[in-house]
Amino acid sequence: MGAALALLRTEVALQRYRAAHGRCPPALRDLEPGLPASALLDPFGGAERPLLRYRPEHGGGGYLLYSVGPDMRDDGGMLPRRASGDQGDLVAGRLFERRRRRP
Repeated sequence: MGAALALLRTEVALQRYRAAHGRCPPALRDLEPGLPASALLDPFGGAERPLLRYRPEHGGGGYLLYSVGPDMRDDGGMLPRRASGDQGDLVAGRLFERRRRRP
């Protein structure tokens, strides 16, 4: 399963959890059994940290969910910066942003 699909599936599970509990879970493992651990694997995560990265924010009202991306470097959920050539991370909710057109 690709990183984008893993992020999307996990994001849906997080939204369902938040709807049922009024907050985001403290950890991704709290999404089981509805979402098996195999669905949380980051194909770019490596052997030491194979799962998607997750951090609840705003007292459980929000979250940061991301894959380290093809450069296999954890940038803490930072998006790519085109000017620097940095590949950045693949961040849930920011996978398919529209690019602005130049006039």
